[in-house]
Amino acid sequence: MIAHNCRIGRHNLLCSQVGIAGSSSTGDYVVMAGQVGVRDHVHIGDQVMLGAMAGVKDDLPASGRYLGVPAISERKQMVLHAAISKLPELRKQVKSLTRRLERLSPERRDAA
Repeated sequence: MIAHNCRIGRHNLLCSQVGIAGSSSTGDYVVMAGQVGVRDHVHIGDQVMLGAMAGVKDDLPASGRYLGVPAISERKQMVLHAAISKLPELRKQVKSLTRRLERLSPERRDAA
């Protein structure tokens, strides 16, 4: 759905269930995958590609690929995803190291 006072550039591709709020604009050759949402008063530059379910809250410069909510560059989103997948193992390591530090801590030995 395209709201009031929007300006859509030439040769844009808007897939299923895209929502663009009022007074927003797009450049030319913009691609918005399914279920992309764009906040009001936002400009999307020329040749921008938005992945499925991206949430655009700020202006996006030309010639970029964006994913996620809020929409960030594809590269940053992939790095974030990789880091999140490692969190369970990192959590175990932190717990293990904390236990080892507590055993070595002089304060703990003095209190006992």
